[in-house]
Amino acid sequence: MTGVQTCALPICEGTGIVHQAPAYGEDDQITTAAAGIGVLIGAQVAGAHVTVVPNQSPINAYELYTVRVPTEKPIPTVKVRLDFPSGVDVSRFAPAPGWTRTVEKDAAGHIAAVTWAGGSIASDEIGIFAFQARNGADVGKVSVKATQTYSDGSVVEWANPAEPNPAPVVTLTKPMMNPTDLHDAAMRSEEHTSE
Repeated sequence: MTGVQTCALPICEGTGIVHQAPAYGEDDQITTAAAGIGVLIGAQVAGAHVTVVPNQSPINAYELYTVRVPTEKPIPTVKVRLDFPSGVDVSRFAPAPGWTRTVEKDAAGHIAAVTWAGGSIASDEIGIFAFQARNGADVGKVSVKATQTYSDGSVVEWANPAEPNPAPVVTLTKPMMNPTDLHDAAMRSEEHTSE
């Protein structure tokens, strides 16, 4: 061996080292089960509800939110509706292949709700939908009411403040820096990079 290692993948160029995570085996299963980790994972899956990510964002910020919709029944989800809270200004949506999007606006012309229909989320899948919004100016929690319709016509409303069927919640926080301090820091950074 000459000390030169080759790799078929471009990610390995330069080091010749490929990291491979160890497999999860029977010993690992016994260890994690003894520690109660398996029980926690099971509880997390069983408690999987419609969520919005990120679940924390600064006030007045433009944010790309991702809505995760698991199917919690042995039949597919065929429609998802979101009702947006006042003060959150939704401006656009990411495409959701296989789904038709219908947008509802309030009297002022702001997007108040969206419905995705015509697609299908199987019982072992999770649907991903995304929208961009400008957060409101008030610190606190805002709820996005979600309505999930299944292929048998049954409907689950994720609209409650807590279990059962909690609404997805986003906590709006004060920004890490006020806009003036952020601008000044950016200007100082620009001065240092141009020297």
